[in-house]
Amino acid sequence: MSVEVSPDSKCPICLDGFHNVSYLDRCLHKFCFRCILEWSKNKAECPLCKQPFNTIYHKKNSFCCLQLSAQICR
Repeated sequence: MSVEVSPDSKCPICLDGFHNVSYLDRCLHKFCFRCILEWSKNKAECPLCKQPFNTIYHKKNSFCCLQLSAQICR
């Protein structure tokens, strides 16, 4: 018997369970922090809705954000 996992509980990039959940500033779609950070090195655009983003919000000890630099946002 297999257990069906909700699509909301999986990162849309790695398709695994979320690790260090992170949100984008414009659309608030969520991803694993490492996944969206790697993605942003190529394009600062949401992989789901294609909206550009400038900030990744993630929680480590307290809620904080990572402002993308101009180098990453090319």
